[in-house]
Amino acid sequence: MDKRIKIAIVSIVLLVVLYYGGNTIYVFKNMHHTELTDYKRYLWIFKDSVKCDVDTFFFRGEIKDRDILYNYNIKNDYIISVWEFKDLGKMELDKIPIKKDKNLNIVTLNSWEMINKDAINDPHITMKLNFSFNNDLIVNLNENSKRL
Repeated sequence: MDKRIKIAIVSIVLLVVLYYGGNTIYVFKNMHHTELTDYKRYLWIFKDSVKCDVDTFFFRGEIKDRDILYNYNIKNDYIISVWEFKDLGKMELDKIPIKKDKNLNIVTLNSWEMINKDAINDPHITMKLNFSFNNDLIVNLNENSKRL
């Protein structure tokens, strides 16, 4: 085989490996990591009368540098999610617009991750990979969202 063809083939293979390798590293660097050992992190939020009903075995935390999501099972009947966003400190909660009856099936994201994808009872959450609020937030609710 001609030397130029070998160089071209090796170059193409190298470019493909670098492209997919770089994307893989980006995803693993920016995705949430599962926490299954520290159930006490947000237990302080619950009243003492509820703390005894929190399942300390079946809970799940999803951790990233700017946000932490914890799902707790209460009496095996309820799932309580606590989601802490660290870069929302300057936002005024009463000024966040809440838009109802939005079609959330048509949301497209270029790079995304799904939290709780394999969980049976926990909500499946799809979000932009490495998202940032920049002191701006809009809440969209679909027709299945209910006020308790």
